[in-house]
Amino acid sequence: MRNTFLHTLAASVLLAAATPTAALAQKGKPAAKSATTASATTSKPLAALFAAYWDEQARLFPLDATSQDDNRYNDQLPNDQTRAFRQQQQQFYQQYLTQVLKEERSKLSDED
Repeated sequence: MRNTFLHTLAASVLLAAATPTAALAQKGKPAAKSATTASATTSKPLAALFAAYWDEQARLFPLDATSQDDNRYNDQLPNDQTRAFRQQQQQFYQQYLTQVLKEERSKLSDED
């Protein structure tokens, strides 16, 4: 239950921000830039962090990636019932939580 809560919390915070800047077309190639893509006023390190989060999250949860039209991991199914997977998932969320908390909010733009 706790893993589900952590997954939901982290995904809602990071994925919501990461999806527009890291949207991928089929075969893992970047999609065409849209109006919601990071502009000159957004933080490049933060945008890179969100893009890295998206890629790693897609590897951990290939079914979620497929539902977002990221087809790079269509041939994989996670074995999320193992202790090793749960530890990997916890490390993944802790790593990105630590990095996000290091960001100085006062220096971020409204878009960030």
